[in-house]
Amino acid sequence: MYERWNRFASIKIGGLIVGALALVKSFGDILNPENGKIIAGTLNNEKNHFVNTNRLLTNNAPSRNSSFVQNTTLGVVATNANLCKAEAKRLSMSAIDSLTRCISPSHTVYDGYVIFSIATGQTEANFNYLNTLGTQVRALVVQRAIVEASSLFGIPSYKDLKKEKRI
Repeated sequence: MYERWNRFASIKIGGLIVGALALVKSFGDILNPENGKIIAGTLNNEKNHFVNTNRLLTNNAPSRNSSFVQNTTLGVVATNANLCKAEAKRLSMSAIDSLTRCISPSHTVYDGYVIFSIATGQTEANFNYLNTLGTQVRALVVQRAIVEASSLFGIPSYKDLKKEKRI
């Protein structure tokens, strides 16, 4: 069962809980992880359709000295599972890799990602199972952060674009 609030998402199955928080300011487009549809990104000149940033970069390679604003995506993956230090590190690494499901292109020189993992140690869980749930909840929380965000500095939010039927 998924629980989602604003910039938080969690999965609870039996006694195991995996949750995630996100702050998203990425260079690439934000994709719905379930269908791959762009839900945030660069708009065309008419401001009524998203430009596919992956395609845009493929067709128009920026110069080596491009001055794109630096971006970052920050987050936390938390669980009530018992993790050793190496498992917590691997959970963070997998969570960063899960961003490829919802940010395209990801891992560009214009982006920085930091994700911390924390565990309370209250329950035992198979690490591969936990890791799979962690990547799912991480992709969901990025989508949720975008869908719930408000407009800022004249940049329209997903909610505003949807309300105005521009996307």
